[in-house]
Amino acid sequence: MKTNLTRSFFLLPITALLLAAVMLTACAPAAPQPIQTAPVQAAVSDANNPATQTTGASAGTSAEHPSPTNAATEITNEAEPLPYDPDATHLPPEDWRDWPIVPQLSERATVIYQRGLAMGTDPHAFSKIGDCQSIREVLLGMYDQPGNYVLQDEDQSLQETIDHFAGSFNRDGQAVKGGFNAASVLSPLWADPENCQAGENPLACELRIHKPSFVIISLEVWWEGRSVERYEEYMRRIIEYSIAHGAVPILSTKADNVEGDHSINLTTARLAYEYDLPLWNFWLAAQGLPNRGLDPDRPDGFHLSRQAWNERSYTALKTLDHLWRSANAEAVEAPVIAATKTSAAGMVSTATLPEEIISLDALQDLRASGNDVLVFGVSERQGEDYVAAGVFLFDFTAQQLHRLLPVGYDLQDVSPNGAALLVNQGSQLFVLELTTLEQIFVTDMLHRTPDPDQITALWLEEDSFALITTADDIRQIHIVGYTNDNMALTVEWQWINAPVENPISLVKSGIANRIVWESGNCSPAEGCSGTGFWATLLDMDESMPLEAANLPYFSSSAGAYVYGSEASTLMMYTLDGALRRELPLPGNAKWEYYLADAAWSADGGRLALQVIERSNYTGKQFNVTHYLLTPANWGIQELATTETYNATIRWSPDEESLILSGTVPAGDGYALSLSRLNPSNRSLTTYNDALNITAPDYLTFSRLGWLIPNNYPLIQQ
Repeated sequence: MKTNLTRSFFLLPITALLLAAVMLTACAPAAPQPIQTAPVQAAVSDANNPATQTTGASAGTSAEHPSPTNAATEITNEAEPLPYDPDATHLPPEDWRDWPIVPQLSERATVIYQRGLAMGTDPHAFSKIGDCQSIREVLLGMYDQPGNYVLQDEDQSLQETIDHFAGSFNRDGQAVKGGFNAASVLSPLWADPENCQAGENPLACELRIHKPSFVIISLEVWWEGRSVERYEEYMRRIIEYSIAHGAVPILSTKADNVEGDHSINLTTARLAYEYDLPLWNFWLAAQGLPNRGLDPDRPDGFHLSRQAWNERSYTALKTLDHLWRSANAEAVEAPVIAATKTSAAGMVSTATLPEEIISLDALQDLRASGNDVLVFGVSERQGEDYVAAGVFLFDFTAQQLHRLLPVGYDLQDVSPNGAALLVNQGSQLFVLELTTLEQIFVTDMLHRTPDPDQITALWLEEDSFALITTADDIRQIHIVGYTNDNMALTVEWQWINAPVENPISLVKSGIANRIVWESGNCSPAEGCSGTGFWATLLDMDESMPLEAANLPYFSSSAGAYVYGSEASTLMMYTLDGALRRELPLPGNAKWEYYLADAAWSADGGRLALQVIERSNYTGKQFNVTHYLLTPANWGIQELATTETYNATIRWSPDEESLILSGTVPAGDGYALSLSRLNPSNRSLTTYNDALNITAPDYLTFSRLGWLIPNNYPLIQQ
């Protein structure tokens, strides 16, 4: 069944070749950093195929190949199961060397494709999931660059496919990076924080953003000490997640045999057979090339020659062309499959959290203790959404965790006097009085976003707060006056006339008569993306744009606010918007580094910074380094380094320490991390064991505040 293909002639610019050569240099097999994986769950059950039957919380695995998978978007399939007949399109996996270069499209893959279109995949989009040998300079990128390739006469029909998928060729997307492997694309640690949601891994991020109808999976890099069984486990998760989201996986063999027994190619063929999916047999195409496609000047036996790059792009294009045409050649009756998301109120968190609600007497004792008590919400990523796991209290002195509100509730903000909370259950907003534990209903039109970090209701003073409502796709900011005289509760509404439409989140401004907010656009599929920040002065009913890139951090005493820019630079502004100082962020020159979070001291004399370091090659996050900036002399002090993601920083009520929070890997799942950092001696105390909040899915703190303020103005947080 060998297939001979007529070659096309490619013109690769010298600059592109040099760039690709440099990038491939760092892709050589080497001992990698330990990788934590984000478990995902296949959501399409198939009674015909034992490999994809679902039992309990696990899906897409057989008894022979158990895989600890967890929640992805739940797919409701009320129609017939996917067809399954691998013998119709495949030789036995053991004969993978004789499988054709360009595969046939099975009936099963055709139905996956059509179901994907019904779910909203883009028929004009494909994605790559791969390492440095899948970057656009090496694989397929030239087809988005007219003049960089020439098709021979017999291949002119390929131009139609190039035009059809225009825009997908010369992009790497979120799931292709040098150094990626089958584990990396499942780990949030490797996701781009600028484009991906908190807790989202590169695979999920790419499928959400690009919505491909096909995904080319090429993750066969071999590292000594990594077993083929682990490769198979990770590949199953990638395959099942892609199928669940309506994208047809295209698997690939590799040209090298670094592992010595071709076990990677054999395993890939077995997976293609078991899931009845197309396999692009590049190994066979490479056999006719000099040195079988491997670079003779590279002793690692892994890197491809430049001639092999051309062959690989060409055969990949031929594969995409054939599969796309086959999927659209005949109208196969495919049952409509709809992606549905269970509401947060109906879901039970899998985190290890206390279930019993704290009593009013115990709460009053806690408030009267004088201890520093942190109040926070917990969000747990389930599929493509976050589920509110409740609101909690952590007593730093006793090192005890208490539940304040049940699953489904989230914290928005703590009042300046620490006596009341703004909490929500979905779009319903309440004031929670801590003196009585009574909930006062405010509205059922609170604007909610998929991002648990975004605030849509916050206190201005003890008797007023701001919120964003949404109705008929119109979002508005309101000011609410709040009184609690002898429990006679009243709510008075005041609308803000914003200069632009569509606010999406609120920002702590440090001054009660000033509202800072972010404008943006929202869609059910993409969530909300910001377009700029604005400041509205309530006493003047006037709004002005804030000229900077990212989230601002305000200090009322210092009369300045700071932005972290994408250029690893702090921009210090006075309140009138004039630039006061541009300060490069401290960091390692070898990495990309950017501001993760910042917190002003109450007097404006100190600014605590969290700076994240990422590899500018792989995109992997490494350390979070904490600094203390003194604006009076622009001195900066390095305090400590931690390894958390979704990191935040807050001052303690007495301002003698910094509270560091975030998420860390824990076994096969994740845990919330909470530490206390003393700037004077740089000592770091961790409370993870006392907190003990873990789950198989990604967890994050949604918002934090202090229950016992000790006269500390919480508005600064």
